[in-house]
Amino acid sequence: MGKSTKGANNMKVVYNACYGGFGLSAKAIKWLADNKGVTATGYSFDDDRANPALVEVVEALGADASGSCGDLQIEEIPDGAEYEIAEYDGNESVVPPRKSWDWG
Repeated sequence: MGKSTKGANNMKVVYNACYGGFGLSAKAIKWLADNKGVTATGYSFDDDRANPALVEVVEALGADASGSCGDLQIEEIPDGAEYEIAEYDGNESVVPPRKSWDWG
């Protein structure tokens, strides 16, 4: 589950919008190294989808940022909101966190 603490703006969260799965392309990995000094793999941001470097590479490269089985997109949510990535066969959605069970 992710959470932003940036201020009054919306935060951007990257998700995969097709069946297949989240992953960065070789072009995106190179862009991150060249422009942000970030050493990444195709799955480096799997647990940090609001990472500013990830958002920036997806905005800069568009469809070219997506790995071979993906379609990376950006969803804006209220800043400070908690979120989860819901996934079915690699197709993802950005959703509010599930409520915890109260076993009392």
